[in-house]
Amino acid sequence: MDTKKISKYFDKDRTVMESVIYTLLLALLQAGLSIPFAKTFYSAWNEAALAIMGKGLPQIEFTTTGYVFMFLALYLAFLTLILISTLFVHAYLWLFGASKAPFRHTVSSICYGLTPTYLLGWIPYVSVASYPISLAAIIFGLSRRHQLPRWKFSMLIIALLLLLASAALYLMGY
Repeated sequence: MDTKKISKYFDKDRTVMESVIYTLLLALLQAGLSIPFAKTFYSAWNEAALAIMGKGLPQIEFTTTGYVFMFLALYLAFLTLILISTLFVHAYLWLFGASKAPFRHTVSSICYGLTPTYLLGWIPYVSVASYPISLAAIIFGLSRRHQLPRWKFSMLIIALLLLLASAALYLMGY
């Protein structure tokens, strides 16, 4: 893989609005493409909720209303998680002294680094392969834009995953 081409892509100076519009459009695409698999995903999440919490998710009738609800829920979940993770990542970078780069660099690195997840995340079983690729792209983009060693960004990802896991456990009542 030619890292010089990738570096040029991440080194472009993008505004927050360009990154947000890109994210909104790809999240809309992913949420729309996920609809045919909504019932499968929902039953898998229901089984996970039963295993973790001992109770299932509310029943959704998969009619037009159910699919619209799943579309909106997926879209809002994508956007909320991106917003929270971007703010957390930038706060982490600020704590470690890398916030000399503006907030737009963090936003663009995360938004554009998530492209593999947007493009492959709607496909059952293939979506699992897109997550590590997106993480690697985010780490690469952040390290290029914020000038910190990659090991610190790896620690950032671990801290972010721990935060998300603890938030999920809290929301589930543990």
